[in-house]
Amino acid sequence: MPFRFIMLMLLLFLKRLVYDSIVKQVSCYGERHESAAVKCAIMRIYYKSSGESVQEICPIQKDSTELISNIMGVMATPSVENLNLPRVESLKRKKSRKSKILTSIKRPSSQLEPRPFMVADIETVLLNDVHVPYAIGYLAVYPSLDLSSVAPSSIHIADSFNSFSSLEEESQVILSRFIYDLEIAGRRDPRLRTVYFHNFARFDGLFLLKHLASFHKDFKIKQLIREHRLYELKIYLGERHLSRFRDSCTLLPRSLAELAHTFCPELGFKGSINHEAVNISNLLSLREEYVRYLRQDVLLLGGVMRKAQETYFFKYHIDVENVMTMSALSLCIFRTHYYEPDLFPICTLTKNQDSFIRRGFYGGHSDVYIPYGENLLYYDMNSLYPHVMKKYSLPCGEPFWRNNLTKVDLGTLFGFVEASVVCPKELRRPFLPYKSSDTLIFGTGHFVGVYFSEELKYARGLGLYELRKEAKKAGFEAMSFILKLCMNSLFGRFGMDPEGQVSEICSFSRYEELLVQSGFRSTDKLDDDVENNRHIIKQKGPSKDLVTSKWFKEQLADLSRTEEIPTSVNFKINWHNLQILRKDRLVRLWLPLSKKRARVYNDRGEWINTEPVEVLDLGSPQAAAELKLLLLAERERLQAAERKRLLEERERLLEREQKMA
Repeated sequence: MPFRFIMLMLLLFLKRLVYDSIVKQVSCYGERHESAAVKCAIMRIYYKSSGESVQEICPIQKDSTELISNIMGVMATPSVENLNLPRVESLKRKKSRKSKILTSIKRPSSQLEPRPFMVADIETVLLNDVHVPYAIGYLAVYPSLDLSSVAPSSIHIADSFNSFSSLEEESQVILSRFIYDLEIAGRRDPRLRTVYFHNFARFDGLFLLKHLASFHKDFKIKQLIREHRLYELKIYLGERHLSRFRDSCTLLPRSLAELAHTFCPELGFKGSINHEAVNISNLLSLREEYVRYLRQDVLLLGGVMRKAQETYFFKYHIDVENVMTMSALSLCIFRTHYYEPDLFPICTLTKNQDSFIRRGFYGGHSDVYIPYGENLLYYDMNSLYPHVMKKYSLPCGEPFWRNNLTKVDLGTLFGFVEASVVCPKELRRPFLPYKSSDTLIFGTGHFVGVYFSEELKYARGLGLYELRKEAKKAGFEAMSFILKLCMNSLFGRFGMDPEGQVSEICSFSRYEELLVQSGFRSTDKLDDDVENNRHIIKQKGPSKDLVTSKWFKEQLADLSRTEEIPTSVNFKINWHNLQILRKDRLVRLWLPLSKKRARVYNDRGEWINTEPVEVLDLGSPQAAAELKLLLLAERERLQAAERKRLLEERERLLEREQKMA
């Protein structure tokens, strides 16, 4: 640091106002941190103009010891001499140009028809357990194009069927040819800028990204990757935008076979080949079959995207080519056709508000209560989010903070509340979640969390508040259910008002009433024959296709049983070198001990039930320690009361024996 700047700081310290302000701030922090020591005080000074000249201050010809003594003496003097230093002003932060209210989108009127686009697909073969492209097909899709009459030659195929000696090099050649064809197509028609692949994010995109980065140094690449998903890949030649690759799955998250059946059944069905049997030895002999399969996939993808584009454009006048994901498309429709910011403004959240509300976002409640049962019913609810968004009002307006809600009536609150929860052990099915490090627990105990106000009101509706009052009257604080509203609350919920469906589980007479009403869609009978009397087996992870009903029964009989089964992963992504591999592995089949609920065993050591786990987390170590001390004191009090009771009972027995004697 320059010496003149140090001198400027020291002379500024001589101003009594600044000095008193520093002492005041240090005193305030001293009350909070009694054992802390002030090591250093730093002042950051801003001038109003960056070009403003500062009068140079010559250093004093004194040694450091004498200089510090003089400074301390001046600071201890009540009166301070006016040194006529240059006036300094702090730079005020410029106001953010970002709107605090979500804006609406003006309805487009100039675009008469949607933009054309391209669809493509890459086929691969395993070479030393690494997927290598051997063919790529692509097709330009225009709004007026009748895909049912498209000639097979219109679907371009670049392949390496005739060069097997260096398949890796040939795969790069066909990808280069594809990029070159895109550049030519873009020059002929500048509107062709988007290329769709189905599963681009986790498959096709990795080949293109690695190829462009390795063999096209003259291109500038911009990629959007989130959570190991490649959403978009843009190519620039200098400042000119050539093409962008996107994933049709982010707009239409279904398999290509399902989409084709829904959107364009007139184009036929998706073909099928045995991908496991595709190898270098049969590429040439089965070329026609593989090319036919590839052409059909490209044709179906073009038909699906064209139909989706046509539907959204003529219903909402929004081109799906302008958005990347289904959520972005839904928001665009909402802001264009339904949102009225003047009447019902939706405010954007600050970073603190967003962080607070996200603490109240939890996953679903999926716990195992009993390990085995018979004559069970399986229920599945659909369209719950659209139902809520259609039936209930959308909260709007500017969110605000409220502090210290201990004396506020819960019924007057709407938003997200940080609450201290004491859940009694007697509650068998707790419903307020607690976020552990790696799982979501619905347990008993004492913990702090952020919850939506309506969940807390639901707890009151179940009579848990009354249980708390009764427990308090009886003096059993550890068995009470406490919802202590504390710190902050903030309302926040965002959604749209789409056309939704209502699902209802009803009796047969109610079903007959609904059958004659307008808007009735369909019905399913819930009985023992659910899902065509098939076994419903659900397992997560790589072993989901390996477990059976027999395995579950054998595992339940012997919980320590462990089995390793060899299997293979056909599409394992190596993000370090952008390769898609086929990898053999051993999958361990076992029943890990769940952290979400505690097992309950019978006298024979058989697992028969579960119970909630007890949680102790008050948000800070100090609060947790205080609670532990209170619980220890309560336990000692109860033990002392029990000892006193036993002693009194013993004395009564002695008196009775003496009287009888």
